[in-house]
Amino acid sequence: MHDRELQKPNFYNQYLPFNESIKLQGFKIFDEIRENLSRTIQLNELHPGFSFWSKELQRFIYLYRFYFTKIDHLKLINFYLSILSITDLHYTNVEICCNLLSDLLRKTHLITRDDLIIDWHKLYRWVKVIQNNHDENYGLVTLSNFFSSIDNITEPYRFTSILKCLTYVARQIVQQTSSYYHGQIYLLPLLMSVLPGIDLNDSEKTLTTLKFLNTIFSLIVCIDCSSAVDIRNDLTDIEKQVCLSTNQFESFIIAFLNQVFRIIEILSTDASDDTLIIDDVNTDNKDIESLVRPILCNIIQQCSNKIYQVRIYSNDQNN
Repeated sequence: MHDRELQKPNFYNQYLPFNESIKLQGFKIFDEIRENLSRTIQLNELHPGFSFWSKELQRFIYLYRFYFTKIDHLKLINFYLSILSITDLHYTNVEICCNLLSDLLRKTHLITRDDLIIDWHKLYRWVKVIQNNHDENYGLVTLSNFFSSIDNITEPYRFTSILKCLTYVARQIVQQTSSYYHGQIYLLPLLMSVLPGIDLNDSEKTLTTLKFLNTIFSLIVCIDCSSAVDIRNDLTDIEKQVCLSTNQFESFIIAFLNQVFRIIEILSTDASDDTLIIDDVNTDNKDIESLVRPILCNIIQQCSNKIYQVRIYSNDQNN
């Protein structure tokens, strides 16, 4: 293969002192990726072969850019389009195909009608499938699964995995929409139930819990509205339940602050003992600090005076 046949190699590679070896390595790597992608289809090995070699192709494009000919470029496009024609294709593989097609089709003005014809039915079918799998039908069913996983000793990893899912649908939980109006009822019990996730013995669980709390408190205000049930006579049953549940804000904030002060005490004790601090542990501590600060800021700036006084009282108690 001659250099002139290549489409658009990485411009900066030519200034490296080992440019000639990069050229040879680039040809070799691309041939290996191309052969293995073809083999995964011949052997029907979508997992893990297809995902692995597709990621290798993404990495190759990142390092070398389009270090292949236009013919190979078109073959890659047709290859990933053919993968999308598989009816029971896993969503992970659909995402891989779409990401690579997005990169390969970035400059469509350089591809003529004679070069490539795309059957739009394949893409339209996946658009319909993805659009129908919205939160109303699939996402928020994780709430009921989450409450059952809190005290699950045999499968503790479920707490972390489901909490990550809930973080992505946090906006749907706190909003009251016509499609899903029960989310706000779950909110306060949900906040109380995630507090045991703040555990320094499990850094991943702690960071996941703090990320969830940070997301939630950036979307809500902490005000006890329980008295509105006696004042307003135009509230729906759902709104009454939500208002009554807000009287738990004070209990939650006290419990959360106790957890925060406990973390500060443990971390400060470890630092004063002149113990050997491993880099990974130190990084986790910084991540925890970077999440606790915005949570406290959101609570302070968006809470009622009564709850703010609770926070000051708790702070004085711990000092």
